[in-house]
Amino acid sequence: MQAACNDAAPAVPAVVDEMDVDKCDATEDDGSLTGQFTWIIENFNKLKQPKLYSPVFQSAQYNWRILLFPGGNNVTQLSVYLDVADSATLPQGWSRQAHFTLTVHNQKDPSRSVIKDADHHFTIRACDWGFREFVPLSELRDPRSGFSVDDKVMISAKVKVEPQVNWWNWDSKKETGYVGLKNQGATCYMNSLLQTLTHIPYFRKVRCCRTRGR
Repeated sequence: MQAACNDAAPAVPAVVDEMDVDKCDATEDDGSLTGQFTWIIENFNKLKQPKLYSPVFQSAQYNWRILLFPGGNNVTQLSVYLDVADSATLPQGWSRQAHFTLTVHNQKDPSRSVIKDADHHFTIRACDWGFREFVPLSELRDPRSGFSVDDKVMISAKVKVEPQVNWWNWDSKKETGYVGLKNQGATCYMNSLLQTLTHIPYFRKVRCCRTRGR
């Protein structure tokens, strides 16, 4: 996913000094924690700020927030991102893989709500990810569209943080059915080539035939 030419793009990070954390509902889902949060923005059409942050919420004990560009991030559409709320205070080398869903709710007809999802490897430097083009501003501000009711806009986020894997104790045969090749000191490139070739049916067939011929 390339930020410069794709729909999803990083936004500008911000420093967080103190935070009030909303405890959202979290559930165990395939060994990872999933959290959900809904943000109701009042007086939307009167907002003057170029960007806006939601209250902080938690998923898998990590602090997240929604980053919103009410007037668009250099586009004529609503721009919505997921942001690591406390990235400025996290230790060097921190990272987490997460799958998230962002929804701009249509309050009159839920079937017309706009839903977008993405996967991203969050780090201190790449601390936010989302969508620059979410809903056209003309449609969002039209009271007949259902996205803005009584000048209120509703946006929700669902975040699933993938569990951390201890690669030192990871059993590849148990998890995948395959066994890798041990690095003999400087054979890692050869190992990668051999394992890649093994997944090519024709190469695997030729190798097996020659082995049996011996």
